[in-house]
Amino acid sequence: MIDLKRHGQVAVITLDRPEKRNALNIELCNRLRDAVSSAVEEGAPAIVITGRGTSFCSGADLGGVYTADFREALYDMLHTVTDAPVPVVAAVNGPAIGAGTQLALAADLRVAAPTAVFGIPTAKIGLAVDPWTIRRFALLAGLGTARAVLMACDQLDAEQAHSCGFVARVGSVEDAIAWAEDLAELAPLTLGYSKQVLNSLSSTRSRTRSSSRPSTAAGPARTSPRAARRGPRSNHLGSRGDDPMKCAPFDYVRAASVDEVIRTLVGANGEGKILAGGQSLVPVLALRMARPSVLVDINRIPGLGTVTRDGSDVQVGTLTRHSVLAEQIHHPLLAEAARWIGHTAIRSRGTAGGSIAHADPSAELPVVAVGTGATVTMAGSGGTRSLPARELFVSALMTSLAEDEMITSVRFPVPSRWGFAEFARRHGDFALVIAVVAEMEDSVRITLGGGGAIPVRAAAAEQVLANGGTAREAAAAASNEISPTADQHGSAPFRRAMAAEMVRRALARAGVN
Repeated sequence: MIDLKRHGQVAVITLDRPEKRNALNIELCNRLRDAVSSAVEEGAPAIVITGRGTSFCSGADLGGVYTADFREALYDMLHTVTDAPVPVVAAVNGPAIGAGTQLALAADLRVAAPTAVFGIPTAKIGLAVDPWTIRRFALLAGLGTARAVLMACDQLDAEQAHSCGFVARVGSVEDAIAWAEDLAELAPLTLGYSKQVLNSLSSTRSRTRSSSRPSTAAGPARTSPRAARRGPRSNHLGSRGDDPMKCAPFDYVRAASVDEVIRTLVGANGEGKILAGGQSLVPVLALRMARPSVLVDINRIPGLGTVTRDGSDVQVGTLTRHSVLAEQIHHPLLAEAARWIGHTAIRSRGTAGGSIAHADPSAELPVVAVGTGATVTMAGSGGTRSLPARELFVSALMTSLAEDEMITSVRFPVPSRWGFAEFARRHGDFALVIAVVAEMEDSVRITLGGGGAIPVRAAAAEQVLANGGTAREAAAAASNEISPTADQHGSAPFRRAMAAEMVRRALARAGVN
């Protein structure tokens, strides 16, 4: 009934019930819901939904449309499509009638084939659509067109739908996929924020959670079955009732010890998140790009926010704020790097452990950790273990931390000489390139951030220096060891040029000529 495939980065979901013109029943609704959820969980930056054969979706199977089970399945599926944290494109390859038009409505963008037809003929069969459908259709197609379709049962062909703005482009499924691939290259947080605000226009702040989401084409708006099963909970936060929040609902636990954190994470079955400073987590919660079932606040756990010198190393507790790192005197390289993190408000809340665990390719502390050979200590259900920082970072925003583990401290060796250089469009912005130079045990290490998915040790550049080469020669070699991608901030050659310059400056500050 559902075919889910990847086309490059894009997830393509095909309704595969051509013998019924892809009409929706309970099973198809549930499978489509699961396919969208699976695509999001697997990291697809954009989704395309289309139909097999000559129809996109001919509506609902009328034999089951009057049952409560069908209405709940349809409601849940439309809710999942609308709330997906990535762009969803409906490739309408043929007629989209009734619930098929609702499915197209739930998507963010619509590409219609010349054979596409849209209509909601519920007035002919004595059914009613919910307020969300009416508001969203009126916003997208215009009030006059919405009146004609909903009250007179008019239909829109592809050109009419395009003329009124309901359809963004007229084209094939392949055109829709190509457009989705373009969307996948854009800034995901910006897309997520724009989607959230645009979606809010089809609801009102005074409405309850259940009435501001898509309901069923077969009856009036209903209370969400998920919300109904959940019931009232004093420690359950998120959008609900007359006091909507931006984030999806979650349970909140304020942990008093590391052991309590681990027990909570184990009980969350992989759906728990740790809240420390919240400077990276809270924005993605607000955009619903993260939907943990449990949020574990570790800010009240004693002993996790200290900075201590231990021989030639400095041990930094996971709750150590960036502002504290910037002011401490035990590790000058760490202090300099921390001064470049965000702005004052971010440095006052953000934590060392949170920055390491977040593994942002443009963050300062992961580059320092790899450059100095730092060791990360973590606690989990299997006990305590330590890992070199270079083995912790797997890819952009991905680490080898288990789902039930938390970082408790990071041990940074203190270099005998060091240099730090960063290039950003403005101070406090995300770094485009970071260069860290650290002399450790009579050898000079060069590490780059912003030039790939994880911090990169520039081994060839280090060898240039070991062989007596100049700083400029080492800088040129370092720029060839990264694989930057072009984006709106600069081309790949530009980033390589900046990498060479930042390495040159960091070497100069370390006294390496």
